[in-house]
Amino acid sequence: GGTSYLWDTGATTESITVSPSSTKTYSVTVRKNGCEDTDQVKVTVNPVEISDLSDSYTMPASNEILSLDIYPNPSDGIININVENYEQDFNILINDSKGSLIYYEKSNNQQDRFSRNVDLSRFTDGIYFVRLLSSDQNLVKTLVII
Repeated sequence: GGTSYLWDTGATTESITVSPSSTKTYSVTVRKNGCEDTDQVKVTVNPVEISDLSDSYTMPASNEILSLDIYPNPSDGIININVENYEQDFNILINDSKGSLIYYEKSNNQQDRFSRNVDLSRFTDGIYFVRLLSSDQNLVKTLVII
């Protein structure tokens, strides 16, 4: 309920939106009727440990041995996706950590190898999920963009 606000970020609005990469405390000074008060807000960031992320997959109904490689991982957003030993049609989907689809490609794979260079650099840093989906397989690998 102040008449003026000054955040330590330099903002002068009543509220601010922040996205710190680590836990940070923000201060605001509020003025009204010649009085001034300062308050602090602590934004706690709980980082995800990369070692805690594990790839998961469903075993294929057929005897094919599926190979899905994503590199580099962690990445700056430019990744390579390689699929080997799979001669069926499949879909490649990439979802962000909220589940939103950010990339989709349908492959009509008639070879032993599928390879794509994908540019995700316009997306924010974080955890993403690369999924290979076919009629009999569902393979998901984690991707970290830094």
